[in-house]
Amino acid sequence: MMMAEAPAMMMEDKPANNDKNADEKTGMLGGFGGMGKLGGGLLGGGDDNGSDRTVERKPVYSQCCCCMCACSNENTDGTTCCGCFPVKCGVVAIGITVWTITLYMFLTTYFLILNEYVRWWFPFVTMILLVPMLIATCFFIGFFTKDCKRTRGNLTAAVIMSIISMALVITWSVAYYLWLYKQEFVYTGTGEDLSSYIKTSKKGYIFWLLAEASFVITLFSYFLCVIRKYVNCYPEEKKEEEPKK
Repeated sequence: MMMAEAPAMMMEDKPANNDKNADEKTGMLGGFGGMGKLGGGLLGGGDDNGSDRTVERKPVYSQCCCCMCACSNENTDGTTCCGCFPVKCGVVAIGITVWTITLYMFLTTYFLILNEYVRWWFPFVTMILLVPMLIATCFFIGFFTKDCKRTRGNLTAAVIMSIISMALVITWSVAYYLWLYKQEFVYTGTGEDLSSYIKTSKKGYIFWLLAEASFVITLFSYFLCVIRKYVNCYPEEKKEEEPKK
């Protein structure tokens, strides 16, 4: 009996990981065996060894509809997004929104190649200007794979790149339709059947372009504030002073 109890006592007396350089293990896919490590390594989450060694953060459960939700931990408890949602929920929603807007803009631009009134190089340049938003989407996917110091640090850059990409795209679009587009009206549609195209005045089309871009850029600016609030919930790592010689 004494020998059988010895391993259990050794397991109980094992000290917790108190490494100052350790980070939390809160990845959305971290619990699925090697999937969390694979996705984290490919998309910026890192491995559990090295600089991204992980420790468990104590989850804080709260009532959500008809179930208990662990959307907060000991660091983010009490911090909210939009005044009522846990900040982690807000960050996840921001990632999904950025991914959706990026996909919509990329597909819309791609199908402009089939527009008989638009020169082929206009959507080509637009897709190049959308590259920062595609990179931002990859940063959010890395965060979904594993929530750690490295992936959280990429979120601020992701939102900033999305704002820059949106500003470049809208500037290029306005410049094209004002000075390079030779038609009197803007025709939206695809295919060779010109009767199916929707005709809009240049002034009205540019007005709606600017209105949509202003709304999205303002929304992304608020997203940046939420991201910074979430990142600041976690204490910064203090660098150890090097011993004087």
